Amino acid sequence: RGPPTSRSVSTCGARRPTWLAATRRSTWSPRSSRPRCVHGSPRAAWTYFACAAALAVVHATGVAGFVLYPILTAAACVAGVIGVRRCRPTQRWPWLAIVAAGVLWTVTSLVRDATGATGNLTDSRSLLPDVFAVPGYLLFGIALIVMARSRSIREERGIVIDALLVAVGSAAMVFATVIQPTLALEGTWFPARLAVAIYPAMSTWMLIAVVQMTLTRSSGSSGHWLLLGGVAALTIGDAVYALGEIAVLEMPLNLIDLPYLLVAVCISAAALHPGVHHQPIISPLEACGFRPMRLFAVALAIVAPVVVLGANSSLQGDLVPVVLLAVTAALAVARIAFAAKAEKNARDELFQRATHDQLTGLPSRELLLEHATALLRNPSDLPVALMFLDLDEFKLVNDSLGHAAGDMLLMQVGERIADTVRADDVVGRIGGDEFVVVTVGLDVDGARALGDRIRRAMRAPFELPGGEVFISTSIGITLAEPGSSAPEMMQEAATAMYHS
Repeated sequence: RGPPTSRSVSTCGARRPTWLAATRRSTWSPRSSRPRCVHGSPRAAWTYFACAAALAVVHATGVAGFVLYPILTAAACVAGVIGVRRCRPTQRWPWLAIVAAGVLWTVTSLVRDATGATGNLTDSRSLLPDVFAVPGYLLFGIALIVMARSRSIREERGIVIDALLVAVGSAAMVFATVIQPTLALEGTWFPARLAVAIYPAMSTWMLIAVVQMTLTRSSGSSGHWLLLGGVAALTIGDAVYALGEIAVLEMPLNLIDLPYLLVAVCISAAALHPGVHHQPIISPLEACGFRPMRLFAVALAIVAPVVVLGANSSLQGDLVPVVLLAVTAALAVARIAFAAKAEKNARDELFQRATHDQLTGLPSRELLLEHATALLRNPSDLPVALMFLDLDEFKLVNDSLGHAAGDMLLMQVGERIADTVRADDVVGRIGGDEFVVVTVGLDVDGARALGDRIRRAMRAPFELPGGEVFISTSIGITLAEPGSSAPEMMQEAATAMYHS
């Protein structure tokens, strides 16, 4: 006990030194497997992309005839294989499936040229090119879906909704501008029209997977834009090809080939980019947040279908546009609801981090002071007592068993104090090995009895990975008087603890 005029009380009892009742255990672990070494270079990927894209533009001008088309597609397949071998992705078979899809599409172009299927919508049109093309689309789509689902994403619901919004909005515009005019074309063979319209529909829905991967790309990784550009070029190419088939667009064949060549160039460059093969873990704040490009894409996916479908008078009374617009509206509402919920969860998490100790989950110094201040403002809550606890020679635990064992000890100490005090008492950690207990309704003897009960609870051993640990604690107690403030009480309790 301090001087008679002091309002502080110290409890110490018989001082018991801290000692460790176990020796350090020898540990042995098998040789860990070495992580995969990624040898790919982003600079090499972008250099290849620039060179191949330049050759694709040369092909579009027609100055080289059609000789560059098979060369670029074959080079893309080879680059894809090289990228898989060098970057060593966790899942190799989706990339190999994409290479196989590229081979099938190359065969499709050769067969289409040999059979003269381009521009022929009569019953004499050969469907043999579609026999090779459709499996290629299926392989490509399945590979993208597998790569998107294999990524470790926390709170990915917002990302999935955004990807669905982009895909549904694109599907609505493609349906209004390409699919509906193709299927409604009179005097043509229906299987031929279906063979033309099916490709824009398939490529549009691939945007779900690739947009999801782009939104979850790791910081500084630009390779996913190559994937997105490849799928976007595929959608544009299929739309342009379909409009050319139904004679809506009059374009040279070399220029129609340009989007398809960009597909090969973008996807093969993505295979060479090591950042595409990295699987990030993003936080909930990143998953629900809006970057400028993401906000623009979502807004465009909501507004553009309404404008396009509303401007097309030929679609009045058609069920498909109504369904697509209804789905878009439902997804927009779901996205708003998810964003509101995610924002609330983020605020709650930030409040938890700001007011609670991250290790033990107990209230922090600021929250304890707020609670004590609220009690002091209400005269009916007096007397208010504040206990300041410090673990004796806690540094020995960190020095002998390591900081991980020390953190585990602090968590067990917090749980044991919380189990010892009354239900209305508040236990917090203010840093290091210092804990605070705020009580109400206890006089000097009652506060001393509670402190003794905490000290006795601390005598039981603590189970740590290095063995049993015995530790003692010093406690200082201060009781409030009229005019007391929470910071003054904490300082007085700390002084009493050091006296103890």
